[in-house]
Amino acid sequence: MAAEVGFAVVGLGMGKHHCRSIDEGKGSRLAAVCDLDEERLAQMRDKFSCKGYTSFEDLLRDDEVEVINIATPSGTHVEFGLKVVDAGKHIILEKPADINTERIDALAKAGKARGVKIGCIFQSRLEPLNARIYDTIQSGRLGKLIGLHGHLPWYRAQSYFDGPHGEWKGTWSLDGGGSLMNQGVHTVDLLQWFGGGVKSVMGMFDVYNHNIESEDQAVALVRFKNGALGTIYTTTCCFPGYDQRITIYGSKGSILKTATELLAWNIQYEEGEEEAKEMMRIFGPKDESLGISSDPLALGADGHTLIVEDMVQAIREDREPMIGLASARNAVEVINAIFESGRTRAEVVLE
Repeated sequence: MAAEVGFAVVGLGMGKHHCRSIDEGKGSRLAAVCDLDEERLAQMRDKFSCKGYTSFEDLLRDDEVEVINIATPSGTHVEFGLKVVDAGKHIILEKPADINTERIDALAKAGKARGVKIGCIFQSRLEPLNARIYDTIQSGRLGKLIGLHGHLPWYRAQSYFDGPHGEWKGTWSLDGGGSLMNQGVHTVDLLQWFGGGVKSVMGMFDVYNHNIESEDQAVALVRFKNGALGTIYTTTCCFPGYDQRITIYGSKGSILKTATELLAWNIQYEEGEEEAKEMMRIFGPKDESLGISSDPLALGADGHTLIVEDMVQAIREDREPMIGLASARNAVEVINAIFESGRTRAEVVLE
């Protein structure tokens, strides 16, 4: 095996972040990029001194490429992924893995049969604060989980959905939804990950302030497998865009956080007060300007870089990536259940 693993990126909208992460990652090398937009293609090709393809089939035949990061419209992820599997190359999928769980399952089956490794982008799980919260819940220190709530009051201008690179957004066939499937998928994934899986949902959604076919506001009640109750709220109508907020309540404590900052950490035990001070010192509020809540390209690459580096190690160690399809499909299943509930006006029990 070469000293560095050759990567390629197809889809250079959100895929430009993948390019940066591959370039910065240990053991990874950006060998090629692929996009139909020749201006985008030239920009990334020149910036990273790599090969550029407008033909995906030509990219698949490139022997320098061992892993392909798929950052095309969400509803095409499995379509592209199956072609990558047929070529015998490994895959990293941008979120969501796809918009349909049956297609995700088909890709997982094909990848397993061919010995292809498939990793997924849910970089929020890797952020130190979120990892600490997960470990704390798993240890039982929060006691019995009572409530988990996710609130995502973001803003997207109509221009986000218009033009040659925006027309697929907010569609059912390619985006799988709007504020819930596209913007809210990370929030849904964190809640189901923290909470240990979702049992059932009841949802409502509609279009309020955009010219799109899918929803720009959604609300859901959630019953977790462990008995906890929760809520999910997503929108792209809240000008100018506010930060994600997640609250977790247990019988022995509570945790409140934004996307990047800890707001409260209180656990009932002898050293709880000192721990709370330390956690606030490390993860508490800091002066930062508005980020991804109002600008979809204001996204850090660190989590993506960790996922790229993990893929390199998974190949070298012949193991599964740390966030695989079986785990990534959960958020898609929850979201589609919320849409089904909104259409049927009934509680939907997940598989």
